[in-house]
Amino acid sequence: MANEFETRMQQLIQAGQWDEFVHDCEAYELEMFSKNPSFSDTNVWFYLGFLFGYLITDDVNNARFLYKRMKDAVKTDVEIQATWAIAKCIWNHKLPEAHAMAVAHSWQPQSKVFVGA
Repeated sequence: MANEFETRMQQLIQAGQWDEFVHDCEAYELEMFSKNPSFSDTNVWFYLGFLFGYLITDDVNNARFLYKRMKDAVKTDVEIQATWAIAKCIWNHKLPEAHAMAVAHSWQPQSKVFVGA
C-alpha cells in the first residue's frame, strides 16, 4: 500500500496537482490511523509533504490542525520545524519573512520540490 501511495504522490507532485495531493494525504492519514493508531509516530516525510501541501494550496488553517495532531517526535524534525515556522509567518501575513525562511533553509533534496512549488 505504501509503495502505491508513494508512487501516486510522486505523480501528483510532478503534475502539480496539489489539491488532489492534499485530498489523497487526508484519505491516507485516516486509513492509516484506522489500521495503526501509532502511524504518526515516525512518518516525518509524509507529514512534511502533507503540511507543505496545505501551504501550497493556501489552506493554512488545516495546516495548523495538522501540526497540532502531529506527534512530538515528528515535530522535532528540522524540516518540519522549518516548515512550521514558514506556516506561522503565512498565518500572520508575514509573506516576505516566509519567503526568506524558505530560501534560507538548507532543505533536504526530497523537500526542495515542495519549496519550489
